[in-house]
Amino acid sequence: MTQCIGPLPGWVVPAEQQVRDCWWNAHQVATVAAEDSALGVFVALDWVLRPAERQTPVTVRSVPPSREFVRGESWAALSVAAGRPEPTGRDWRRLGALPGPTRATHRVQCCGVWQGLSWLLGVRAEPPIGIPDRDESGAVVPGSEVYCLPVDRSRPALLAAKRSREERELDESVRHWEHIRTLADREKPAV
Repeated sequence: MTQCIGPLPGWVVPAEQQVRDCWWNAHQVATVAAEDSALGVFVALDWVLRPAERQTPVTVRSVPPSREFVRGESWAALSVAAGRPEPTGRDWRRLGALPGPTRATHRVQCCGVWQGLSWLLGVRAEPPIGIPDRDESGAVVPGSEVYCLPVDRSRPALLAAKRSREERELDESVRHWEHIRTLADREKPAV
């Protein structure tokens, strides 16, 4: 895989090198460690960075990654991750994007999509996957490298840790969905 990714849209909050590092590391973790959440992060960032080649990760349609569509796609991913109803047509219109039914169903992968898109939007401060620290020149700070080495993923301790992490992420998605739904329901409809 080459790093032939386009320029960042102007609405993206994290620095370009951070986004590129996250995109690359998510790909590596998804590929080498077969982590579903990392695959979700990669697919989300890949849609934003290579929109001509990719469809939206949850509603599966060919639309450019405008801030409005990314917000809607993030909410749709959050809904699947939380196991809750998807955004309504009114929600999509309030975001300024055309409604689209969710097509993705894998909760953990959608959790990664939500984490990746919400990080790009500046809703989440921390990257959804480990990235190295870089100095002023852009070089990786020694000791902050992130590695994804192939290991026997079937070891009971690794499986238990993975399940625990996924459960925490899904629980977080439920809490965030409830918060977003409450805020959306308090808003008065536009006249």
